Amino acid sequence: MKFYIASSFANKEVVRLCARRLIVNGFTQTYDKKRASDSH
Repeated sequence: MKFYIASSFANKEVVRLCARRLIVNGFTQTYDKKRASDSH
């Protein structure tokens, strides 16, 4: 299953933790704004 997490920058650590847990459990992240920002 795919997932997308939207949140304010203030919650970045919580978002990272949630995303990691989902990925470890077989989910696919559809978009990572941080990675998209790093590529510019």
